[in-house]
Amino acid sequence: MGMKKSVYGKTSKGEEAHLITVVNGNGMSMEVMDYGATLVSVTVPDKNGRVADVLLGYDDVLDYEKNSGYQGATVGRNANRVAGASFSING
Repeated sequence: MGMKKSVYGKTSKGEEAHLITVVNGNGMSMEVMDYGATLVSVTVPDKNGRVADVLLGYDDVLDYEKNSGYQGATVGRNANRVAGASFSING
């Protein structure tokens, strides 16, 4: 099991986007981009040991920027369930 960080590309504003890759002991891995905590890749071995990426995604950070389909978006359990909600801090 391991984890590494690498450069994925640059946004249209020139900011570097990075990939964090996590690999487990069974040959499965996932890549998460630090541009919006976007899930970029999930690879898993099949019963014969052949590894395939099973996640639909783009090859470049600029494609994630251009397309608003929210592919790979990370959302919490309350996504779209707090419409009209508000709170205050310190009064």
